[in-house]
Amino acid sequence: MMKIGVGLLGLVMAVPAIAGFEAGLKALQARDYAAALTEARQGQAVGDARASYLVFVVLSQTALLYLDATGKPDMSKYFRLAARPVSERVPDVEAYDALYRAAAAGFLPAVVGLAALEGGVLGEGNRARLMALLQTLPPQQKQALSGYESIARRMDGLGQSYASPRLFVDTLELGEVLATLKACGASPVTSPAALVVTAITTPPHDTLYLPSTVPGYERAFLVAGQWQEEWTFQACGKTVALKIDFSADGMGGAHMRTDIQAARVIGVGEQEQPKQ
Repeated sequence: MMKIGVGLLGLVMAVPAIAGFEAGLKALQARDYAAALTEARQGQAVGDARASYLVFVVLSQTALLYLDATGKPDMSKYFRLAARPVSERVPDVEAYDALYRAAAAGFLPAVVGLAALEGGVLGEGNRARLMALLQTLPPQQKQALSGYESIARRMDGLGQSYASPRLFVDTLELGEVLATLKACGASPVTSPAALVVTAITTPPHDTLYLPSTVPGYERAFLVAGQWQEEWTFQACGKTVALKIDFSADGMGGAHMRTDIQAARVIGVGEQEQPKQ
């Protein structure tokens, strides 16, 4: 999930204000979140994209906040939010739909915010939307998200994966270690295993998505579901295929699990086996 930083709020505050948005922004600065949300909703109702984005910001800092006073994740809050049924996620739907609408209207902070969100949240077409959004950003804002762009391009070149760029990086760290151990054993290595191919072996199933009233975003936020992928690595002259099981964590991310004992050594490693 995305933390709303000072930079994005600064962009909002630099924009000339109008009724609803202006009052909401002042209330937000005064930490009167109830008043800020009321005013932002009123501005959104008359089509103000800036007010829509303010709805997202306020809800992100209140109903959806899982960070502690120092800005670090409070995992008890995270797990509590993740465990909610969809029937209790009205604030989530309102927040993300407000962000989608503000970005569609071209409001720059919302476009930046949505691109950052798409880089970390699981959903159908999110990686493609991320890349499309990045192409619309000015150089300075695009540079801030260049990490997501390079990861997304790498993923496109590797094959199929339902992972978000953020989940891809987390999974890659584990995969490199396990593939290196499987291929090299106790042999000294100078570099970790190299990922060469990704493939979806079992598509997402038992899925549940956060409902959205914005066309095109009905399956943009995965709340529940499982799927399996096979990631193929090369190390120590061998090719290793890891089966990785993913399960949605309820907050747009996922847990992953793989069994090193079940990993297949193929290619050169198989060719070296004695024939019967």
